[in-house]
Amino acid sequence: MMIHRRSMLISTLGGYMGMFLPRQTVSAQGDSPSRPGFSAIGDATRLWVGGVVVAVRADSKMTGGGYSLIEDLVPPGLGAPLHMHTREDEAIYVTAGELEVTVAETRRLAKPGDVVHMSRGIPHGFRNASVRPARMLIVFSPGGFERGFLEIGKPVGSEETPPTLTPQDLQRMREVAERYGAKWM
Repeated sequence: MMIHRRSMLISTLGGYMGMFLPRQTVSAQGDSPSRPGFSAIGDATRLWVGGVVVAVRADSKMTGGGYSLIEDLVPPGLGAPLHMHTREDEAIYVTAGELEVTVAETRRLAKPGDVVHMSRGIPHGFRNASVRPARMLIVFSPGGFERGFLEIGKPVGSEETPPTLTPQDLQRMREVAERYGAKWM
């Protein structure tokens, strides 16, 4: 009887302490375990990706592959076409403006404070259908997908003037997205 109680106590404490101990996670791209990190506002890599300003706030190297955190500034009329991820889940948190978000067969207007979860394998996309810029945070879990943005993005000089997209740019975006496990619908 005493051994059973002791085993139960150790099991319970082990589970409880596991919430506070560092967890080793690996990204879809195979990053090493995470270490504590801090990303100040000026540390973000800011890129133009298809007319959207993408700021990589926490990459999968910082998080040991557990997730990546992206901040997007989406001008009116722009967004991400319907696509799906095969390796990661995605969640968005709208911080300013409004986004028309499609997940599977459902289309809704997401406003500041709204969260939208998009599981891997489920088609989704978003578009700023308003006349004002929208801002959102995006979490990819596990991390690694942000590397595609880093590959295709062009450095931001001014948020006012995105570079002109050529058909070759669009084809490269599709190829890089597919290499990182995303499929355009």
